[in-house]
Amino acid sequence: MGQPTLAAAFAAARALIGAIQPVLVVKQILTRNQAVGAYDTPWRDHSDVLSTFDVSLVEWPGMVLRQQLVGRLLSIDQPIGPGAPAGTLHVTLGDYSLDVPLVTASGLYPAGKVWRITRLPGSNS
Repeated sequence: MGQPTLAAAFAAARALIGAIQPVLVVKQILTRNQAVGAYDTPWRDHSDVLSTFDVSLVEWPGMVLRQQLVGRLLSIDQPIGPGAPAGTLHVTLGDYSLDVPLVTASGLYPAGKVWRITRLPGSNS
């Protein structure tokens, strides 16, 4: 900080902290088990995608929060139970970033025989 003594540097740091403290905000942007996405199959099976932990960040005015869901491609040849890994939520605030693991909320099951018989190969409707 360019101060001549350690005491002066600490005094300047305390003043800087005092000046910025009123505009800093601790904000919870994500709660554990919060739905951030979903899987929907053509045969109408559904599971929400849930966060695995709480995320709180320190923000100040003008900061931009970015969130990007990076989901896994699920091949549902066998039943997939609740709590299966479903990807990550990439969170960025300023220079800070973290990846929150995501899981399925409920089970997903392969298409039933009737659904498969009544659909043409390669058709998703």
